[in-house]
Amino acid sequence: MENLEVLKGVENFSLSEDDVKRIPNIMKLVVIYNVELIERVDCLSYLQCFSKLESLMLQFPWFVDRKYQLKMSFPPSLKKLYLDVPTNFELEDILPMLGSLPLLWRLRLDGGRFRTRKWETIEGQFRSLRLLALGGCGDLEDWTVLESSHFPLLEELHLLNLDELEEIPSEIGEIATLRSIILDSCNDSMVLSAKQILEQQQDLHGDELDLHVIVRLWEKDEDLLKLATSNFEVY
Repeated sequence: MENLEVLKGVENFSLSEDDVKRIPNIMKLVVIYNVELIERVDCLSYLQCFSKLESLMLQFPWFVDRKYQLKMSFPPSLKKLYLDVPTNFELEDILPMLGSLPLLWRLRLDGGRFRTRKWETIEGQFRSLRLLALGGCGDLEDWTVLESSHFPLLEELHLLNLDELEEIPSEIGEIATLRSIILDSCNDSMVLSAKQILEQQQDLHGDELDLHVIVRLWEKDEDLLKLATSNFEVY
């Protein structure tokens, strides 16, 4: 098993120190946990021991006790991470840790909640991130990015079903590498903030504009449909 590099579709992986030693060269891991295992086995803290792990997908059940969330830890080798978490999963507990991963360039978060209803990014984090996707993250009302340098290499931003978030931080539009924004079933104010970001970029770059925005509406809205241009698609 020492040569095993990909392990996918595993349910209830009872990860321990011995397991890490048996499969030390894992590079891609896809695991689904259920309630019974999470309550019985402390396994999330051992993820950081996979020193060659580059791609990780974790899917959790409908409820995860916060004490297990606080034990989650990831190796610095991680480049791609997808977390499918329940609505009680508190994202503030892990976002600072994720932001400190030096090689992470692709991050997808599906589910979870912000207990403070706010997310303020920290300087010096997410230094390598190129794709950020947030879906169904409940209670997020205010996203603050103090400087565009907080996501210096961001190229793609995907936001899905963020009903309470009022706007995309204007600083996101100042990121030089940003190429696409995708809004899927977000509210009207989010769409308008994306339009404003695009217009600011057009003023700066004119015909050389590289930013493209795609908006997928939950329900057809004639006023929003009228905003469509070649760089601002609305469906």
